[in-house]
Amino acid sequence: MKANAKKETIYVNIIMLVVFFFAFLGTEYLFDNCMMYVTDASGVVRAQNQMLGVSAIGFLLYNWISGFFADKSPWVTGGTGLFAFGIGAGCMGCIILHAGYVQMMIAGGVLFFLLGVVGAGVHYRMAYSVYDRAMLARCVGFAYAGGIFLQFLNNNMIHENHTQAVALCAGTGYLLFVLCTPDRKGSLPCQEQEGGYPIAGQSQEACRTEGHTIFCLRWDYADRNCLSPDDCIYNA
Repeated sequence: MKANAKKETIYVNIIMLVVFFFAFLGTEYLFDNCMMYVTDASGVVRAQNQMLGVSAIGFLLYNWISGFFADKSPWVTGGTGLFAFGIGAGCMGCIILHAGYVQMMIAGGVLFFLLGVVGAGVHYRMAYSVYDRAMLARCVGFAYAGGIFLQFLNNNMIHENHTQAVALCAGTGYLLFVLCTPDRKGSLPCQEQEGGYPIAGQSQEACRTEGHTIFCLRWDYADRNCLSPDDCIYNA
């Protein structure tokens, strides 16, 4: 039963990674299509490169941001996620309305920074949910293929920028909901301090073993510990 729950956690994280790749690639495609109304081809390429750089900054700052909210109440975490979604949706609206080059660059920078942070959170969950590291590349590759397939459907079946933007916002909103909602089935591992592994804030009572890595099937994102000893898988 525990093994099945562990597999379920991995599948959930694969789905989240699929949705992220769809949201990120789809937003990049939509941004390029909208930028062509306010600049030339070389300007679109420059804008795209700058947005990718901003998203990389958000990706790298995820550890600091998640650490800042680690001891905050669920209301603060959830409210921040809702606020981030509102900001991102507003930026998406500014982009699809072709508000102007400067305005679209600012909106795109904020939006892609948020996508970088969200992407780091999703990859963080995926990396820790796959206890067999040989599986990690396969899981990410499968998720990337799924994200490209969703983007293909979105671009070929929906020809209205506004409708595409709604689909992309819905995907990003789902990711923010999962990442910012505490007491959900998670994927972060508890690791024993023996052998040089640091304790990642987990409950000692819930996650104590000898010489093994412990994977929490249910992770309390507010208190950052396993919810009970029964929710741990002991993997040699």
